[in-house]
Amino acid sequence: MSEERVRKIFEVIVEVDEKLSILRHETLEKLKEIDDLLNKTINHIKESIEKELQVLYEGEKDALEKELSEIKSRIKSISSDILKKIEKAESRREEAIALIVNELMGEEML
Repeated sequence: MSEERVRKIFEVIVEVDEKLSILRHETLEKLKEIDDLLNKTINHIKESIEKELQVLYEGEKDALEKELSEIKSRIKSISSDILKKIEKAESRREEAIALIVNELMGEEML
C-alpha cells in the first residue's frame, strides 16, 4: 500500500471519527432535551392529578361536614325530644301523686 493511500484512509477514519463525535454530542443534547420535556410533562401531570385530588377531597370534605352537621342536628333533636318526654313523664308523675293524695285524703274524710 502506498503512503498516499494510507494517509487518505487515515484522513477518512479521522473525519468519520469527528463526525461520530459530533453526532454523539448532538444525540446527548437531544436526549437531555427529551429528558427535560419528559420531566416537565410528568410534573405537569402530577400537579394536575394533585389539583384534581384536592378538588375531590374538598368536595368530599364539604359533603362529610354537611352530613356531620345533619347528624349533630338530629342528635340535638333527639335530646330535645327525650327532655320533653322526661318533662311530660315528671308532670304525669306529679299528677298521679296528686290524684293518690286526693284519694287518700278523700278516704280519710269518709
